[in-house]
Parts: sequence; structure tokens; C-alpha cells
Amino acid sequence: MPTYSKGTLYFAGSAGYQPVQVTLSGNGLLVLSDDGVTQYARAKRDEISVASKVANLPREVVLPSKDLLNIEADENLNHWLDTPAGSKQSIENVALKLETSRVWLVASIVLSPLLLFGIFKYMVPALAITFADFVPDSLTEVTSRHTLAVLDRTVLSASTLPDETVNKIRASFSPLLAAYSRDGRRYQVLFRQTDTMGANAFALPDGTIVFTDDIIELMGTESSDLHAILLHEIGHVEHNHSMRLVAESLATTLIITYFFGDVSGLIELFMGVSGTVVQNQYSQRLEWEADGFALEQGAKFDIEPKAFASAMSKIAAALPPDSQSDHFFSSHPLLQERIKRAREAQQRHY
Repeated sequence: MPTYSKGTLYFAGSAGYQPVQVTLSGNGLLVLSDDGVTQYARAKRDEISVASKVANLPREVVLPSKDLLNIEADENLNHWLDTPAGSKQSIENVALKLETSRVWLVASIVLSPLLLFGIFKYMVPALAITFADFVPDSLTEVTSRHTLAVLDRTVLSASTLPDETVNKIRASFSPLLAAYSRDGRRYQVLFRQTDTMGANAFALPDGTIVFTDDIIELMGTESSDLHAILLHEIGHVEHNHSMRLVAESLATTLIITYFFGDVSGLIELFMGVSGTVVQNQYSQRLEWEADGFALEQGAKFDIEPKAFASAMSKIAAALPPDSQSDHFFSSHPLLQERIKRAREAQQRHY
């Protein structure tokens, strides 16, 4: 039995249109005037182009004459339109079935978070390692110089340590810095005073390592603990952690934007929270890796693992009670775990 539907025919190259009656039979699609007298078009399935079905909206069909046919399609007509011989339309038909399947809907709700977790936990860090290895030295130097300049204008100021103390520390650091300096990277140590960062040390991607006055006072100028911290910071540089962190942050933002788009303030909030969580996890992983470098390389300079354990113990003791569980957990592995790791290394090798 023929199938009849109503529609509108829009003529190519003009603003004209005509209400029509559409008949579907064994000979294909027949487009007649609304009164069924005038024939406007006849076409087989492989002669027309069909847009994908969207909910219950009318279907759009491009005829061989390039006229556009807008049809109020029923189940039979939809079936005929969506089961063509062409492979492209067949793929669209499969996609449509998946979109309307409750099973696939539930599966997508469950699998999408797992997919994102896998991307952030495994793919993004792997890509970041590759990216960091290909960053040119010129970009690394510019990044480091600008970063230090910003810090000096905001949270850092000139060191108040006596010149004698600074010179003594530099002399003791010299063998370690020389051992890892090479073409394209020259390590140097700077000293800064700060009212906000406390007892701290950090490394910039070009090999510049900054010690605050507070951490010098906490460790002591003749302590091997200070050398253990220096090796930890060198580990950050040797593993390109700064550039990896930049790559991870950029990739995280791009991936979340790709999946969710620029849709609303709610998504922006989600991106901010997600970025913070992912960033903190990456920081823990990178700190742990730098710890491993310090523990392994210390033997070359007669710096035992217990020196690193001692340094971490001093930092833990200097922190307010609430900081050990809150601030340091957000950006570092738990201090007690780091101390335990160093002590175990001491027992294994010494």
C-alpha cells in the first residue's frame, strides 16, 4: 500500500515554495501538488540526499533537481529514508539508533566519566612528557626569566642572609650544580626573602633554583639536609617537571572544553574545580618523582637518604599542626610518607 505524507517543496534558486503531497510506493518517492494533480518530482532512494532525523521534526530531503522537500514523516517513511544503499547514510542510521537506545544512553552515562578519568590519569601525563622533551631551550629560558621576574615583583625580595653565609653555601653547592650542568642548561642557585612562602625552595625550568632565607635558617648552612633538598630541586629540572605541568594544565583545559564546550557558567565552574583536582594529583606525582631522584643520586655525593628524611622532618616540625594535613596534602604527598620512604632507602643501602 502506498504511504501518503504532507510536506512543503522549496524550489532551488528562488524564494518560491509549494505545499505538496508525498507518495511512497514501490517506484520510489513521488511528489505531487496538494490536490494530487501536478507531479513535481519522482526519485529513487539513491537519487536523493537525506538529513539525519532529529526528534520528531520534519525530515529534509534534497531532490535530484536540488529542490528541498520538507516532509512530515511517519514511521514507514522514516524507515525508507533511513535504510538507503549508500554507506554514509547507513552510518547515520546506526548513529541514530544508538542515540535513541536506552541501553546506549545508560552505557554512555557510565562510560563517559571512566573515559575522562583514563584520559586525565594516563593520556595527559604521557603527552606532557613528550611535549616537555621537545620544548626548545630558548622557550625554557624565557619562561624561567619571566616567572622569576613576576615572583620578584610580588612575593619575593632580596635575601637578607649575610654575604659570608651565601658564599659558603654556594661553594658547598658547586660540585652538585657542576655535575648536572651541560650544554643548553646551566644550574644556578639564588636566595630570596619572602613573607608568604615560608621555608621553601623551588626550581625553574632552565635550572635556576631559588632558596628562601627561611629554609636556609631551618636546615642550617653546614647541614647535608640542605644538599638533599638541592638534589630534589635538580630532580624537578632533570625531569622537565615545570614544562610537563604547563602541558598538563593546557591539555586538561583543552580536553574539558572539547567535551563540554562553552555552554554556561556551570561548566566554567566544573572546569575550575576539575583543573584544581587534576593539578594537585600531578603535583603529588611529580614531587614523588623528584624525591626518588634525590634518594638515588645522593650516593654520588655522599648524601645519605637519612639527610632527606631529616630535611622533611624539619619541615614537618616547623609547620603549624593544621598545615600538615591540609596545605601539604593539596600539593605534596604526605610528608610522613616521604620521610618513611627515605628511611627505608637508608636501611636498604647503608
